Amino acid sequence: MKSRLIIISSLSVIVLVGVLWLMFKSKGAEKASIFISPKKGEFTVVVTTTGELQAKNSTQIMGPTKAMMAGIYQMKISRLVDEGTTVKKGAFVPDLDKSEITDKFKESQLNVQKLEAQYLQTTLDSTLTLSQARDELVNLSYTREEKKLALEQSTYEAPAMRRQAEIDYERAQRTYDQTRKNYVTKKRQAIAKIQAVAADLMKERQRLEMFQNTMKEFTIVAPADGMVIYAREWNGKKRVVGSTINPWDPTVATLPDLSEMESITYVNEVDIQSGIIGQRIFACGGLHCLTSRTINR
Repeated sequence: MKSRLIIISSLSVIVLVGVLWLMFKSKGAEKASIFISPKKGEFTVVVTTTGELQAKNSTQIMGPTKAMMAGIYQMKISRLVDEGTTVKKGAFVPDLDKSEITDKFKESQLNVQKLEAQYLQTTLDSTLTLSQARDELVNLSYTREEKKLALEQSTYEAPAMRRQAEIDYERAQRTYDQTRKNYVTKKRQAIAKIQAVAADLMKERQRLEMFQNTMKEFTIVAPADGMVIYAREWNGKKRVVGSTINPWDPTVATLPDLSEMESITYVNEVDIQSGIIGQRIFACGGLHCLTSRTINR
């Protein structure tokens, strides 16, 4: 029994020593992995994101500039050339729906015709009225002359007859003077009426001309040579057939200058914190870096 106890005790001591040796060895390995020698080198932070390549400078293709003056605030694209098409200056790009502007143009045409007829009628009426007034003045002038001759011939008549002749002459003279004043007033009235109708007619003709010029702008042409790139709407989608153009956002497309390009991208705030203020960063696409920027915040 004593020999067995000795053997068991010896084995226990050996096992305990082995466990302690393994524990101290693992701690030594952990200490060796924590403490390392620092090395100086380049530290690269790579952030991968998506973006859009666009020209730094471009020529805008604008919609109608007088649409608001014409009372038109929504214009839909009816047809357009494919994006990426290379066009020459003056070439067709998009075409806008002309139904609304055509209705306004036709309505203005009718108004011009009505005002022209009204102007002619007013001129004829004024001419006739003034002609009658002039004839009346001539007749009154003859009557006045007759009364004057009667007054001169009543010199040797009785005082009552002479007085009657004087009254008739004075009445004829007063009637002539009053009719002459009325003629001047009628003439001014006729001129005012004609001028009022003429002003309305001129205003409506200018409106008709404005509609006509605006209608021409509904067929949009390229202001210069280049490749057509359609603008984006408020929701980020590019303009297509059926898109709406309004006077507050009249840009339909652009003609980019491909000699100088830039990449527009958005980086998460967390990734921006990885950079250092003043550090240069590069926006790269594929195998080529396009532009560089400096972190300023």
